[in-house]
Amino acid sequence: MVNWGMINTFIERWHHERSSFHIPHGEMTITLDDVACLLHILIRGRFLDDERIDKEEALDMLVEMLGVTPESAMGEIDKTRGSHVRYNYLAVVFREEVQRAQDAHGDAEKVTMHKRYAMRACILYLVGTPIFMDTVATYTDIMYLRFFVDLETVHEWNWRVACLV
Repeated sequence: MVNWGMINTFIERWHHERSSFHIPHGEMTITLDDVACLLHILIRGRFLDDERIDKEEALDMLVEMLGVTPESAMGEIDKTRGSHVRYNYLAVVFREEVQRAQDAHGDAEKVTMHKRYAMRACILYLVGTPIFMDTVATYTDIMYLRFFVDLETVHEWNWRVACLV
């Protein structure tokens, strides 16, 4: 269970310029280890880097990892004016890939491929909404797709620390 009162108190007392908190009995710096103990959030795993990607790399990632056409991917990149993808676009990709997986019933290889595309679209949507909560944006960065190349290793990345940061 998360103690929202404690979290709100920390947010109100945060001094960004010194990376510390002003508590009634003095100033205090909280480490990731403190966060892990207080909030019971694991801080182990491979750290996510947020290296930006260019439009060409974003285009290739959308085509290879979500199964969209190059024209569709380029149209989305042009609409967001960068290496981003809108949430409603991801929802459409998800629905289409689930339908393609159902239509490919009997061909196990194609079913698996379309399910992976759908899963990546869904996870990318989750990264942009509840995981990295940016309530202002209507899109998420395509660069996060590189962490979903192998869906079997998604759990090895340290998503919790990235959320805190």
